[in-house]
Amino acid sequence: HPTDVFEDADGSLIVIDTGGWYKLCCPTSQIAKPEVLGAIYRIRRTDAKPVKDPRGLKLDWEKISAKQIAKLLDDSRPYVRHRAMNHLGKMGEKAVAEMMDLLLESKSVTARRNAVWALIRIDVPISEMTAGFGLLDPDPTVQQAAAHAVGIHRDASTVPQLLNLLKSKSLHVRREAATALGCIGDKSAVPALLAAAQAGNGRVLEHSIIEIGDAKGTAAGLQSKNPHTQRAALIALDQMPGATVTAMQLLPRLASDDEVLRKTALWLFERHPEMAKEMAGFLKTQLAKAATLSKEQRAELERQLAGFAHDPGVQQVMTAALATETRATRWLVFDAMAGASVKKI
Repeated sequence: HPTDVFEDADGSLIVIDTGGWYKLCCPTSQIAKPEVLGAIYRIRRTDAKPVKDPRGLKLDWEKISAKQIAKLLDDSRPYVRHRAMNHLGKMGEKAVAEMMDLLLESKSVTARRNAVWALIRIDVPISEMTAGFGLLDPDPTVQQAAAHAVGIHRDASTVPQLLNLLKSKSLHVRREAATALGCIGDKSAVPALLAAAQAGNGRVLEHSIIEIGDAKGTAAGLQSKNPHTQRAALIALDQMPGATVTAMQLLPRLASDDEVLRKTALWLFERHPEMAKEMAGFLKTQLAKAATLSKEQRAELERQLAGFAHDPGVQQVMTAALATETRATRWLVFDAMAGASVKKI
């Protein structure tokens, strides 16, 4: 049973094989074979050059200065870089100046990024301010680390820079900036978060809006022409404390030409069984004009009927349609019944 893979300090890989002694490694191994002991394998390139002192054991970490340790943030040995970050964090405020110099002067992206990670480990106001300088760095990975840092420290002074990063070309930076804004909780960020809602930005922006909790500012997003902005506003209003989403806000979007809005409205209706009466009225209207709907719209209507067929009001609408509507519409209702989760017809 190969169980895990680790990268060792010299860049080689350690593969752990636990053998057959443990019978609950996976659902298919229910018979223990204690005689199969497993092994630990090391994998390295045949032409790999040996790394001298990969863990930095020959360095006198307790005696070297903060400036000398800061230089190790760009060391070629990964383990040494991580150890330098941890050591600078433990040194506290007296190491801040050295990392500030790196952020402003170093040409090494690795050194600047690791300076930010080291600053996160120092819990004093000056380190928080210094980490914020990383938001202005030209490299997106440094910006991402800095956004994470200021979000952890709830640094409200960095909101303008974070809002600017919501327009970054890097999706990683956009998402980290949104996360930080949600942690900080500044209501002035809500319009920018709503405007930044796009297909590729994921759900992080929506969650940040929920975290901030500005119901009035969020509701303004429903007036946007951007369907992703409307989606973000609807979901946030549904999930943030002290706010609600109404059937009147959802019904027009159920009939929208935009798939994002239709699916969002349907999902929210499904979360609110108390809106079944309004949903039944909408479905009745849609069934009455089913003959004029496109193939895709009819398929969507069928899914909606199937999804709400458990509600007595919707059942009455479907029953009435079987008695009064055209043959094609009756077939649509029958198909919806077949796809419904109702056990007893």
